[in-house]
Amino acid sequence: MISGAIAGVANCLVTIPAEHSRIRMQIQSQENPVYKGSVDCMRKITAEYGIKGLFKGGVSTIFRDAIGYAGFFGMYAYSS
Repeated sequence: MISGAIAGVANCLVTIPAEHSRIRMQIQSQENPVYKGSVDCMRKITAEYGIKGLFKGGVSTIFRDAIGYAGFFGMYAYSS
């Protein structure tokens, strides 16, 4: 289970910035878009807030994935 939790946290290092940019692009105005694409969105977030801006709000994602992967790995090991 511990290895599953560690895998969940490692997964978040990649997925949090991608999810953050995806969400920002989804909530932007259709008439006057701020971002042209995912890479543009990440660049603008980094320019305004620094690298930490890409991981803003990521703590809940880390908890969700750590618990989820720990459960998945634990149930897989139990069933094998």
